[in-house]
Amino acid sequence: MTANTSETRADSWWTDRRAWPLAVLGAVMLASGVAHLPVWAVLGGPWEGAVTWRKPILFGISGGLTAISLGWVWSMLPMRRADVLLAAATGWALFVEVFLIDLQRWRGVGSHFNRDTPLDSFLYDAMGILIVAVTLVIADLTLRLLLRRPAVTADMLLAARAGMLLLLVSCLLGIWVGMHGETRLDQGLDPTRLGAAGVPKFPHGVVIHAVQWLPSLVWAMRRVGLAEALRWKFVAMASGGSTLLLVYAVAQTVLGRARFDLVPATTVVLVAALAGLAVPIVATACVRLYGQRRRHLRWRGIAALASRVWNFRRARVRSEAANPLKRDALLNDQRAQLHSLVANSSAVISLKDLQGRFMLVNDRYTKPYPGMQGRWAGTTAKRWFPPAVAASIVASDAHVATSGQPMTFEEVIPHDDGPHAYVTIKFPVKDAAGTMVGVGSISTDVTELKEAQVAIEQKEQMLRKLIEVQESEKQAICHDIHDGMLQYVIAAKMLLHSYVEQQPKPADSSITQAIDCLAKSIEDARQVVRGVRSAVLDDLGLPAAIDDLCDQFTVSGFGVTTSLAADLGDVPPALQTTAFRIVQEALANARKHSRAASVAIEVTRSNDGLRLTVRDDGCGFETASVRGQGFGLMGMRERVRLAGGEIRIDSSPGRGTTITARLPVPKGEPIATPAAGRSLGP
Repeated sequence: MTANTSETRADSWWTDRRAWPLAVLGAVMLASGVAHLPVWAVLGGPWEGAVTWRKPILFGISGGLTAISLGWVWSMLPMRRADVLLAAATGWALFVEVFLIDLQRWRGVGSHFNRDTPLDSFLYDAMGILIVAVTLVIADLTLRLLLRRPAVTADMLLAARAGMLLLLVSCLLGIWVGMHGETRLDQGLDPTRLGAAGVPKFPHGVVIHAVQWLPSLVWAMRRVGLAEALRWKFVAMASGGSTLLLVYAVAQTVLGRARFDLVPATTVVLVAALAGLAVPIVATACVRLYGQRRRHLRWRGIAALASRVWNFRRARVRSEAANPLKRDALLNDQRAQLHSLVANSSAVISLKDLQGRFMLVNDRYTKPYPGMQGRWAGTTAKRWFPPAVAASIVASDAHVATSGQPMTFEEVIPHDDGPHAYVTIKFPVKDAAGTMVGVGSISTDVTELKEAQVAIEQKEQMLRKLIEVQESEKQAICHDIHDGMLQYVIAAKMLLHSYVEQQPKPADSSITQAIDCLAKSIEDARQVVRGVRSAVLDDLGLPAAIDDLCDQFTVSGFGVTTSLAADLGDVPPALQTTAFRIVQEALANARKHSRAASVAIEVTRSNDGLRLTVRDDGCGFETASVRGQGFGLMGMRERVRLAGGEIRIDSSPGRGTTITARLPVPKGEPIATPAAGRSLGP
């Protein structure tokens, strides 16, 4: 029971609250390292050196694997106070270190032992602090793993403990590499060397990933079915080989020799290390290959057995077909199956011969006509349907029989509760020789769909009427304001001006202020009238109204360029209003949201109707993120849809916005020619 529990925990370790931040950040770092491979392939450059793409690649992959492994180890340990916060902080520390290394490479400077500028020095010190912090966490995890006995198998526990010990030693060696390099740098020497040719980073990196390959070896041995005792021995051998590999790297570095500049003593150590690593791997691979061969032979036996069963079944079917009695039984079974399929179908199904006589109908066909049930065989549609409906059915059947091709029809059939609409597919039915023997039909009742369509059309008609009434009311209100209240205010201003001019002395300041207030009221009233309903649209038409609208928007600080059709007088007033509202809303959005410097408006006329294009050079937006949210865009779409047109909004961040609308105009109208464009600017 314990073993099964441990396996379950191991399989779902990433769901641990401490593990998943490390797993996510590790995956991001892995992706970063892999993503830099094509960058290096494209941009080129050396692999070794202070400023190379090697560091973003290797540190990204290494940091990602280390973070994921630490999450796995953490999931095996009991929860401790502040464990979740500490695990997240560890993941972010590794992530920030990898990010700083990538940043320095993209800046074109070295990431390690670089104190050329205060910024470079600060970033290098920050990386050092992060590594020390992560090393302390690794030391704590290693100690906890050694002192406790997690609920995992003995071989996996040995792999985790050995891997964490080697990771801790590698991190400590990394800290020593940094301190050694700083000392060498102060002495004016190469910080990446020890002695004549020793490479300090060699022992730091040679077994840093033992915490991944040792558990992976355990997993592979489990997959091939090795016993736990043998797995433990192989893990112990691989751990010893990894330790000897670390000893070899340290010896080569301390002796001041290059990685593979061997001496007899280090050669022996290297051979022993490779043997310790190779034996478990080779043994596992051999067991795997042997198991595959056994499975291959087993599958060949199963395939041979299946082939024999299939051949026996074919021979039995042929024998049954050769026997008349058995053949009739098979045909009866097939007829029964077909009848069951047709009878229980939700569609209305029928089959008639070439004279229009019913050969087959299902229960759905006769349900509306109880008198037809059980008495339909050999009859025609004329017996059961009204003359007009029967004539339509006979005509469509004859059309299919003549053409020999499947066809789709819409039919209206009377029912007790009223007429029902059907979409019917009729098709020729042929015998085994390919000769047409009848016409089949499959019908679907679409009455509810038709009723829903009619309801939608009625609602759309009501909405169109409401918009027309709204525009009419706006027009009436604007006329009342312009011809009534606004005229009184203008008259009052003129009277005050006349009074001031007739006085021998300068007018009192209060009168001057009253005149200014009246002037401001007049301007505000005109702006309100323009915003609610353009009088220019009613008096001079769409092109003049768009020009007037552009004159208003140039005050907002961006230029407006227009290219308008010369004569749109043939366009219905309601359609002109729709086009004007689209341009008005597009300009308002450009001013409020896009921070555009310029807007281009184009109105053209073609055979298929009116085309509007409003394009700005603003910040743009993600169209998917605002779908269904902005009332202005929704209003534009709804107006165009009700006019029977279509609208397209193209935008993306940093690329501006283009709104294109096509509105149909009644056919037979003359085509307007474009007028010369004009440009308005602030």
